[in-house]
Amino acid sequence: SGRKSARQPDASFVPNRFPVPSPHPSDALACTFNRIRNGNPWPTVVCEVARSQSLPHILQKTNLFWLAPNRSEDVIVLKLWPWDRRKDTDGRPLRRLTCYKFCRRANLQADQAQGRFQPVQTYEFGTIDRHQRISNGCLAQGMLTVTIAPECVYEGCTPPYPLAENVVIDLFSIQQAIFRYQGQ
Repeated sequence: SGRKSARQPDASFVPNRFPVPSPHPSDALACTFNRIRNGNPWPTVVCEVARSQSLPHILQKTNLFWLAPNRSEDVIVLKLWPWDRRKDTDGRPLRRLTCYKFCRRANLQADQAQGRFQPVQTYEFGTIDRHQRISNGCLAQGMLTVTIAPECVYEGCTPPYPLAENVVIDLFSIQQAIFRYQGQ
């Protein structure tokens, strides 16, 4: 149809076998299954990789689709800006990569209006910034990370959660995977 974007993911992954739900309704896994059975099949955390979409389009899609009421709790957008194939003297791609993290709970607590949520975290994790200057902010593992709280993963479930600690995503690992994919 010639469209460059859609509301469906480019890819999605599900387990080959779903775990057997616990007979105890307070169990977080049972809560997740009940969430689906009760008509809310939305994932609690979404990661959107945007290469061809404009930033205004991504923000609109995030606000009006993913973060609409009773949908997702956290949305992580990885924006891959156009790359002109430039490299530094070490052969490292000079490419701008930006991560925008949205958190429904934090946005509502900050009194942001539904449909006008702003990212709670924004990270430049490429090798150049928006002004095309060399960026040294993400040169090694652990320098830039995004966290997702267990209460966002298990939204609507009663604690204790199977994951007691935050989920930590290392942006350096993602940067390196992007560079490998583009043939560095």
